Amino acid sequence: MKSAHRHQLETNALAQRLDVFIERMRPYAATVAGVVVAVVVIMFIWSYVSGSSAARQGAAWDAYHRGVVAVPPNLEQLRRSAEEFPGTKMQELADVTWADGQVYNAARDYFYNREAAMEALRRATSRYQGILQTSNDERLVNRAHLGLARIYEMQNELEKARQEYLKVKGGYEEFAKQQAERLAKPEAQEAYAWLATAQAPRPRAPAGPGTPGQRPEFSAGDFPLPGETPDADTTDAAPGESVEELLKGFDLGFPKTDEADRYKTAEEMPATTDAKAKAEVEKPEVDQGEPATEDKPAE
Repeated sequence: MKSAHRHQLETNALAQRLDVFIERMRPYAATVAGVVVAVVVIMFIWSYVSGSSAARQGAAWDAYHRGVVAVPPNLEQLRRSAEEFPGTKMQELADVTWADGQVYNAARDYFYNREAAMEALRRATSRYQGILQTSNDERLVNRAHLGLARIYEMQNELEKARQEYLKVKGGYEEFAKQQAERLAKPEAQEAYAWLATAQAPRPRAPAGPGTPGQRPEFSAGDFPLPGETPDADTTDAAPGESVEELLKGFDLGFPKTDEADRYKTAEEMPATTDAKAKAEVEKPEVDQGEPATEDKPAE
């Protein structure tokens, strides 16, 4: 009995305290409700932005992978991807990869098209320098230093190349140090001074169908047949030789025939000397007998 009474007293005390609290908070009810609503709105916005950012990042990396996995890598796709998703990690990586591709193209065209090679190096230089100014990713920064060193090397600015090689850290550091030491040697400076002005002859392919009666711009020795060496002695065929004479001695697998012309008509065909064929032609017709009648049955 006393326990029940004590429980009832405790319940009444709790109810009184709640009433007092509510009365005290009543003037601030609108403020509290506003704070609650604001918290809910902030959480909703954060969730939406987070989901949109994840979707944007996924689309960005998909675009990057499409350019990289192409054979050969699609540099134009990489450039568009970097422009469509600025301010992302993918954009920085796409810029470095695109610049690496430009350096590769420049090295490929260096001897045969020096002007195009130098233009590709200028484009790559701008992109590498942009990475050095904006990126805080040490790996991308090292790749940019390495790329600039290769560019200065092909432009015969060896001291600038050495300085860029010495700035490379991480996985390429040892390789970069070896390149810097190589460029410091006198023989390397002489070689690059020669390369700066060297021009390889551009191969010229025959153009057009040619002129009847005139020899082409190339000789037979320029195009050796399979099994021949470029130094083999080749002799042009005589002008009057026919195709049959040129192919004389080659077994082309065609059936041999003694007929003069297998396309002549029967009247034009020569008399055959084949005994079997002659027998077939002169073979008398078989007597089939007289037709059967009512008076005379068939034999």
